[in-house]
Amino acid sequence: MDARRYSKAQSYEFVTKVEPLAETKPITWKTTQGNSRQFSVFSVNRNGPSLFDAEKNVYSKLAHKPTVILGSRAFEEWGGNIGQTIEMNTPSGKQRYEVIDVVNTSHYSGYVAFMDNNHFQENFGWSSAFDILLTVDKQTEQLRTELYNDFGDHLAKVQTVEEEIESATSAVKGMNDLILFMLLLIILLASVGTANTLLMNTMERRVEIGTMRAIGFTKQQVRTMVLLEGLLIGLAGVFGGIIIGALLIYVTSKWTFMEGFMSFQLPLDNVILAMIAGVTLSLCAAWVSSRSVMRQNVASSLKEG
Repeated sequence: MDARRYSKAQSYEFVTKVEPLAETKPITWKTTQGNSRQFSVFSVNRNGPSLFDAEKNVYSKLAHKPTVILGSRAFEEWGGNIGQTIEMNTPSGKQRYEVIDVVNTSHYSGYVAFMDNNHFQENFGWSSAFDILLTVDKQTEQLRTELYNDFGDHLAKVQTVEEEIESATSAVKGMNDLILFMLLLIILLASVGTANTLLMNTMERRVEIGTMRAIGFTKQQVRTMVLLEGLLIGLAGVFGGIIIGALLIYVTSKWTFMEGFMSFQLPLDNVILAMIAGVTLSLCAAWVSSRSVMRQNVASSLKEG
């Protein structure tokens, strides 16, 4: 961004800071096992925007010679240790850079690398910043309109932090809705299986139920017995599923490939919904089976025995 556009961006109302951001992508690199991967490399300097969480002296290390810092996910994927070199394909050909640190960053969920601005320009030939970060003390649509009016010929999009977060999490939300639908579908299918099991169990116990009726059990008491059986089956299935699901989430969160990307959390809303749906549908399945009990004739049941 040239000085004229830089000054124009600083002149806007509510804008308190303007910072250029240089990024080159996709850069092909190799893991320690020789597998090819791609990520973005950002240009950083001490006076520029803070793109990662690290000590201040790391900028001095980056400026000393061409080295890189890796985001946490990229570091795990790379498979090496701090002090070793990583191979990257640059406009000048294959180059090896020492990895001096690993940092936490929100950019691309940590699948990214950082290099000092001067070395970035020399090694990747990237002398211009195609992104700018604006710090504002009040978010207004007027500012967005002014940016499009003044930079429309060179501007691809204007996106706030909130919109970036929404964009990054929208896929997760959509996946959560799909998982929730599949959860209800599985519970429904399990309830059909429960109803079938209770119905077969009831038919096989015709003589036993007929004997119970003969010695004084009422239809309502027998129906209550069947409903309680369905309730116990539903509770066992729900709590068993919750325990197995929690173990699966825990094991997945501790998986090396998912480290730093997925944490162990139980979705309480989904757990409560699963408990209510599981128990309710199991009781409905038991009620269907209990209706067959009400239609049984005591005399014919005893004759079959």
